[in-house]
Amino acid sequence: MGATAKTKLLWGTLAGVFGLGVVTAIAGQLRCRLTWTGKASHAGTTPAPLRRDALVGAAEFICDVEKALGGFGGLMATVGRLAIQPNVSNVVPAIVTHTLDVRHQSETVLNEACAWLEQRARQIAQARRLGITWEVLQATPAKKCDPALSQRLLGVVETVTGSNRLLPSGAGHDAATLASLFPVAMLFVRCREGLSHHPDEFVASEDISVALQVTVEFIRSWELI
Repeated sequence: MGATAKTKLLWGTLAGVFGLGVVTAIAGQLRCRLTWTGKASHAGTTPAPLRRDALVGAAEFICDVEKALGGFGGLMATVGRLAIQPNVSNVVPAIVTHTLDVRHQSETVLNEACAWLEQRARQIAQARRLGITWEVLQATPAKKCDPALSQRLLGVVETVTGSNRLLPSGAGHDAATLASLFPVAMLFVRCREGLSHHPDEFVASEDISVALQVTVEFIRSWELI
């Protein structure tokens, strides 16, 4: 019995059970720092029309960041760090600085989303009489995995598991750098509850086993050339 037939016999009854995916592209990333500048004033004596609250402006923008997730298909955007000045309970915030992380596997969509977000930030700042600075800290282009290599890997996944799945990578990888030097392909293994890059990340031993089997069969597939 050949290797392919043995593989089907061994894993065929488990078709569709294992969470494997072949990566189509590694998302491009834009990381920014936004600074909103208003005016510090007393929380008890400054009426609403006179307030220039930097935190309220930033909060409105952060809500628009969440809206962008649905407005641009497949977009990921996150505000993960925020600093407030003077950071006092009875003072209207004067300065707010926060990060913005935007990702998409399409450069076109990524650029369109970032342009829309920057426009919204400036509109909010103008309406609320705030200063705004938009600093780009990092711009990493999206990288596509090699179509031929990925198709071969996908075929092996289907042979081993009886199913196939394509998906983009939202996380950055060394493969994005290597892709400019030679063809790359990637295999993803599911994590419990989709949680990755976290201390609680967990991958079932059964999924690890079948991923190793796919890797072995993928390497063996080149023996036929």
